[in-house]
Amino acid sequence: MSEKRKVNRPKRSRIELKNKLAARPREGYRRRWVNKSNYEDRYLLGYRPVDGDEDVSQNLFQDGSKQGSSMIVRNAGGGEQAILMEIPEDVYQEYKAEGQAEIDQIEESLSPAKSGDPSRYGSLKIEHKK
Repeated sequence: MSEKRKVNRPKRSRIELKNKLAARPREGYRRRWVNKSNYEDRYLLGYRPVDGDEDVSQNLFQDGSKQGSSMIVRNAGGGEQAILMEIPEDVYQEYKAEGQAEIDQIEESLSPAKSGDPSRYGSLKIEHKK
């Protein structure tokens, strides 16, 4: 006797699509939205603001405002604003490789088999996901 009743509900959208900061990719560059509070740090790493005249929308979200400058700025929530920045892909990959080299060095020092210290025991296996 239990019959499913159709309920007239509005179509729901997925939560992860709401208020997502997104931008059209540019070949040869890695883009990211950077909070204004982190702007200087990213600039020193080689990121540069994307020119405000460029069409960066993906037709899923509202374009960032140009706010009278050459930078594209969007509200990031919590009263914070984000600036669209980019870095050449080869520079990005260099930074990423440097960071991975540091991680590899730390992981190598954790391996008891390599230490030669007889007081260490047990085993540790480290696998890299690619």
